[in-house]
Amino acid sequence: MPFPPGTELVHILDTFNPGDTALIKSILDAEGIPYWLEGEYSAQYIYHAIPTRLMVPSDQAEKAREALNRLNLSLGQVTLTDTLPDEDNGENGQEDETGSPESDSRKRPVGLSTRRVQILALIAFVCLVFIVYAVHTSGPDGSSARAAKARAYYKKEMKKNPQSDYYHYKVGLTYEVEGDLEEALRYYDKAIALNPKNTDAYHRRSYVYLKLRNYSRALQEIDKAIELSPRDASAHVLRGVIHARLRDFTKALVDDDQAIALNPSFALAYANRGIIKESLSDPAGAARDYDKVLEWQPQKPWDYITHGIAHHQLGKYRDAVTDFDRVLSDNPDDGDAYSRRGWSYFALEDYTGAVADCGKAIELDASRSDAYRCRGNAYQELGNCPAAMKDCRKAIEIDPEEPSGYACMGWVLATCKEQKHRDGNKAVQYAQEAVVREEKSKDAGLAESYDTLAAAYAEAGEFDKAAATELQAYDLYRPMIMELKSKEDVEDLIEAYRNRQTYLQWKSKKPKH
Repeated sequence: MPFPPGTELVHILDTFNPGDTALIKSILDAEGIPYWLEGEYSAQYIYHAIPTRLMVPSDQAEKAREALNRLNLSLGQVTLTDTLPDEDNGENGQEDETGSPESDSRKRPVGLSTRRVQILALIAFVCLVFIVYAVHTSGPDGSSARAAKARAYYKKEMKKNPQSDYYHYKVGLTYEVEGDLEEALRYYDKAIALNPKNTDAYHRRSYVYLKLRNYSRALQEIDKAIELSPRDASAHVLRGVIHARLRDFTKALVDDDQAIALNPSFALAYANRGIIKESLSDPAGAARDYDKVLEWQPQKPWDYITHGIAHHQLGKYRDAVTDFDRVLSDNPDDGDAYSRRGWSYFALEDYTGAVADCGKAIELDASRSDAYRCRGNAYQELGNCPAAMKDCRKAIEIDPEEPSGYACMGWVLATCKEQKHRDGNKAVQYAQEAVVREEKSKDAGLAESYDTLAAAYAEAGEFDKAAATELQAYDLYRPMIMELKSKEDVEDLIEAYRNRQTYLQWKSKKPKH
């Protein structure tokens, strides 16, 4: 909301929750109190992002506090404050793109993924940022109820102003908060039809299409949003995610670079860029970006998500578990943190812990293909191959274009300890599907797919092909990706295939550790 030059603005509260933001705005609108929500879009765009800061003219501050104190502010992520804000230094009413480290460390990424030997960089990046609002806003803090209350207000105002793109957009947001993506799209479409320059609606529509896995449409929407607001760092992060889903890692890297140029304190952008650099075979550059993330000290429990990502990527799995513990102590219904902690437990060879955590993540959000893969991998290590295959199939069903679901199934079929569950020919088919999808990008995950295909060939009795394929994995070897299998092990495995040994036969001769 524009104010006359010289207007002194007072900082009233911070919130990370879009449902809270919608309700707060409805209260202030009803009271006739002018306001500006600094960073409003970012907090709605990525859960636990840069917080929305409510600012009102100084002569309206007491009235605003009184109105909001009448509201039940047991809002889990709302903090009332009496402190004065910095002067408005945004451009055209938008937030400062060089926000504080404390703010930017709250960017909320979504889920890590791998098959047997650590995370696949692509999947970690793809899942890093956006998680459906319903997972985070339908818990005991009552955000869904607040969204319904806010929607009732906005629909009432929409009847008075049927040509208002603002109210259509806000109604759409309340549906998205509740996880009703189709209904949210309907209102975003109407908002854009009424105002083709509604940048927020393009952002939200892009996110919804990403969640619906319509990546080309998601890219089209975020391109339009960036065209309208080119200095929005979070928009560049979203576009990077979409480019990664389309397996164009070079363009994804450009977007992360741009986000960091716009906001040098954007911790999530550094974490994302680190994973992309792994995919593009720059482990040293990736490590520098992860170290950059760890420069910022978390201020609140949910800030530890980004720290946990960096610790995990650097192989500091105990530290990562501790980070995710902090998140879950504050929000025990956080499916993203459960999935991430599950992957860290898996890396620590605590497979029972991985099964439990990934199962909890699936309970909270059944669309998490990364959690199904994590649990499937852990089930196999525990000797429960039927459960492992069931989870791998579910991962493929949820995201049929993602290579690691096929690699997961191929690995189980090729290396299950129980012979009755192994099938070399089927393993080859699944592993070939993974390779075909990875070949599109030539990223580091291709080494893992070749490794799986080699094991499948060996199980099918095609040992020459197995050795040749494992050699291809060796040529693509990336130490940060294949951390649990040393380069010497890969060399040894090639020789084992040449000597007509299966993967399990080779592994049985390896010393226990």
